[in-house]
Amino acid sequence: MTVTTQAPGAVVDMARAVLLARVASIVLLLLVEWSHFQVLHVLVLAVAAVETYALMRGLRSVQGVGYRQWFAPAVDGCLTAGILLAFGTQSVALVHVATTLFVWALIGTPRGRTLVFAPVGATFVLAFLASLDNLQVVSSMALAGYAAMLVACIVAALRLLDLMNSRVEMERTNSAVSLLRAQSEARVRLPLDMPPSA
Repeated sequence: MTVTTQAPGAVVDMARAVLLARVASIVLLLLVEWSHFQVLHVLVLAVAAVETYALMRGLRSVQGVGYRQWFAPAVDGCLTAGILLAFGTQSVALVHVATTLFVWALIGTPRGRTLVFAPVGATFVLAFLASLDNLQVVSSMALAGYAAMLVACIVAALRLLDLMNSRVEMERTNSAVSLLRAQSEARVRLPLDMPPSA
């Protein structure tokens, strides 16, 4: 499923709003985790901030080159998995993960979505398996709940995209019907408006 070329405006506006929430999650991670920061944390968040800025600048068109390539989604997927590994699943990092998955469900191609979702999904599976090895049932249940929440986020974004596309298709159909109606009314009116001598 791809975004139609007629309605990138609504999708781009939604993606920008979600990216602003992602910026807020980076700031929250800085504030909440400030007491036990390491060099890795600072490096990951700096790269996330730069990458989010690049995504926001590149959202001029959903059909842009960066979203059709493999590089931008692959970097974002690995970066999001790195944030999960650096900060864990019990932190504000889940907001960053949810916003990343939502944005790429909206603007990504199927290949791009796979490049984003695969590293994040693999990180959750590995964390889940590690918690099972340590017999931490509560942690395992929480990870399963977080993963279900993120899958629900992806499904919601894909459904929203589908609704936006069907709305555009319906508006296009309505405009075609109104054009046909106007043309047929003009054809009916034309013989009535002609003078009898003609």
